[in-house]
Amino acid sequence: MNAQLAGARWTVAVYSSAYFDSHWCTNEWTAALARKTLLPVRVEPVIPPETLRTLTWVDLFDQDEPRARAQLLRAVGLHVLPRLAVFPGRPAALAAFPGPGPGQQPGPDNPADRLMTAQDHLAQAVTLTRLAGVRAIQRLVDDHPADLGILTTAADVLAAHIRSTSIPTRIPDDVAAALPALRQLSGIPRDLTGAQLARVDLHDADLTKIIFIDVNLALANLRGVDLTGVQLNRANLRGVDLTDARLRGADLTGARLRRVDLTDVNLAGAQLDKVDFAGARLTGLDFAGARLAGVDLTGADLTDTALAGANLAGAQLAGLDFTGARLDRVDLSGANLIGAQLHGADLIGADLSGAKLNGGDFTGARLTGVDLTGADLANTRLAGADLTGADLTSAYLVGVNLTDTVGLTQTQVDAARGNVNTRLPVGLVRPPHMNGIY
Repeated sequence: MNAQLAGARWTVAVYSSAYFDSHWCTNEWTAALARKTLLPVRVEPVIPPETLRTLTWVDLFDQDEPRARAQLLRAVGLHVLPRLAVFPGRPAALAAFPGPGPGQQPGPDNPADRLMTAQDHLAQAVTLTRLAGVRAIQRLVDDHPADLGILTTAADVLAAHIRSTSIPTRIPDDVAAALPALRQLSGIPRDLTGAQLARVDLHDADLTKIIFIDVNLALANLRGVDLTGVQLNRANLRGVDLTDARLRGADLTGARLRRVDLTDVNLAGAQLDKVDFAGARLTGLDFAGARLAGVDLTGADLTDTALAGANLAGAQLAGLDFTGARLDRVDLSGANLIGAQLHGADLIGADLSGAKLNGGDFTGARLTGVDLTGADLANTRLAGADLTGADLTSAYLVGVNLTDTVGLTQTQVDAARGNVNTRLPVGLVRPPHMNGIY
């Protein structure tokens, strides 16, 4: 293997969870990095080890076969992949791109040489020198506006520079300049996975086709931005300004949106599983039919929020006020609704199996056909609640007053769990298993 690595023109690193978990693959890419022959190709949305994060990679995941093939051939056949840093630390020379054409000689007007010079500037410690590198790439793009190869490579270089920059307090001038330059390359996929962009100002920007997986955008100004269809998985969006932003179809799985005002933000079709909405303002949003499994809505403002048919399985909803809310057909299985206020709420056909409802207020709620299998209703208030057709199998009713409920039958009572403190309506008989004091 050592002989093959030594003689290889390129060693393709297939970025994936399995690749980075492999001891043999680690030895392989380490050796290739030292020889400056590493060609990273990402096939899963993973973050590479720290040593590899300043290298530009080719993204093949979520692409159709023709585009993936073209991307790979472009990187391998034309060897245009830029290197921002290589082991042991000195920037490597950029392979010729697009290469001298007929009659074209290397020199200051050659795109490959211009890109090499710009890349060398970006690797320097002085901010002004790095800023000059960004400006040089902008001029190159302006001179070749129709050359997809140059535009794509420029986007790769700028994105890699932004990703590799550590931003402790304020964004350096070179990164501040690189961001609008990157935005101008619209239509070209740009990968900012893991970038540190807290407090950045991107207002009114078109950010479509930029990958923001695991990006830190805390307290950023995102007013009016277009993030339609953008990947924001696990992004830190704490405290951002999203006024008039467009997030239609965006993937926000696992993102942090604590204390964010999302009033009137378009989230239609967005993927919202495991999002942290704690303390967020969600007034008037339409979540009807949305997937919200595992979300944290603790302390969120859900006034006039539409949730009918939404998937809130396993969600954190403790103490929330759903008074009068339309929650019909909502999946709340396994959700935490301890102490929640559901006075007069419409829960017809909802799934509350295994949910924690203890201490909640369901006064006057419509629970027709609700699945309460295994739910914990200890000490809940159910006065006037309609339980017609509800499934109470193994539901925990200790300390619950059922005397004023509507539609409760002996069959439902027999299937539930309770004790001597479970009060039943007149005409229903306490089953033997409810005679204990537990």
